[in-house]
Amino acid sequence: MDWEINPDSINTGGWGLLIKTEDMAKFGQLYLQKGMWSGKQVVPASWVEEATTFKIDQAPDAFQSKRDSSDWLQGYCYQFWRCRNNAFRADGAYGQYIIVMPEKDAVVVFTAESPDMQEEINMVWKYLLPAMKDESLPGNARAAKKLKQRLETLALPLTPKGPVSPLAETLSSKTYILEPNEPHVDSLAFSFAGDTCNLIIKANNKTYTIPFGAGNWILAETDLTGPNILSRSGAFADNKIAGSYSWKNKNTLELVLRYIESPHTMRFTCIFENDELTVNIHLSIPPGQYLEPLKGKMIK
Repeated sequence: MDWEINPDSINTGGWGLLIKTEDMAKFGQLYLQKGMWSGKQVVPASWVEEATTFKIDQAPDAFQSKRDSSDWLQGYCYQFWRCRNNAFRADGAYGQYIIVMPEKDAVVVFTAESPDMQEEINMVWKYLLPAMKDESLPGNARAAKKLKQRLETLALPLTPKGPVSPLAETLSSKTYILEPNEPHVDSLAFSFAGDTCNLIIKANNKTYTIPFGAGNWILAETDLTGPNILSRSGAFADNKIAGSYSWKNKNTLELVLRYIESPHTMRFTCIFENDELTVNIHLSIPPGQYLEPLKGKMIK
């Protein structure tokens, strides 16, 4: 778990909490059980009731037809939102949801990078809610085993390894000085060793070395500021990352950087032409965006 802090090292409180999907589910289950966990009342039931019931009407003049189709017009509580179907939820940017459904004795959790957060909740009401029954389902050992195997084998999809460009050898230890740019990156360098490519970034008087694997993901940590929800400098000291690279052709190197405790991915497409470098940076933030290309020349 990690929680964003302000410049005084105080947790922000209302946002910036990084926890695993299964821990989100536990949090929702705690509130579904009125603050009870393993036979102990760890959160007062009265507070659970107070924190999850209607407090604020965000749009008192909204038409009923609009209320009937929006999970943002059901009322706000204390850091929780009310939902349709008498549910309540905690939510985060890009569709991170803990939806608690007391009438169905159920908790639904999402981690995603969605461009349409309402449509995400719509799927719960369209597909999951109608399938929920009032009586308990019979045990299904075969299905439980299949689900367990599926969960244990979840992994990031691998990038194809592909052939290595002859440029890899000549690029090692070469540095490119960049033209002035908005991310304030001063230089880039590439170092290849075996199946690893290290990208060395110098920006804002700091040096960041990020490893990328060929046909595999290399796990590491970096304090390089990430996209959007990770973009507040100093908010998270060590971002957990996974990096993988491949050559698209002999002059084009693609580096994929995943911030694995967030929904975000950065893709660097590096095009080498003689002594010049162009880097196109794509952010996965819905619906996806390209930054202004970085351009530079090799130091001879």
